[in-house]
Amino acid sequence: MTAKDRPTRVAKRILAVDDDPDVRLLLTLILDAAGYDIGTARDAFEAQFLIDHTQPDLLLLDLMMPERDGWDVIEAVRANPATRDLPIVVMSAKFSLFNTQDHGVQGYVRKPLDAMAMLDTLDAVLREGKVH
Repeated sequence: MTAKDRPTRVAKRILAVDDDPDVRLLLTLILDAAGYDIGTARDAFEAQFLIDHTQPDLLLLDLMMPERDGWDVIEAVRANPATRDLPIVVMSAKFSLFNTQDHGVQGYVRKPLDAMAMLDTLDAVLREGKVH
């Protein structure tokens, strides 16, 4: 399926969290071009603030970050009644096999990023709440 063949997306707010500024820029470019309302955070602390104040429709989260990592963010999101149902898609280069249901997330994106595969995953999670 080409980008031209893709269905039109309803503008959904995605918060992308990654400590690498180049990855944040790449995610912004890809997701903005795909029709998403994109916000970014550079670490777990900024992510938590933005989750609480912008109410994203989906969290796209790098697992490997300094200080507080993605696992800490997942734990905080799931512990908060206001955000416990927020869909989370994780990104990582370290995990080739990832059972999302065992970790409280709805999807997984492998790094380095494949834009089309990532968009397919995000679309599936936003549409159905999970990846097939």
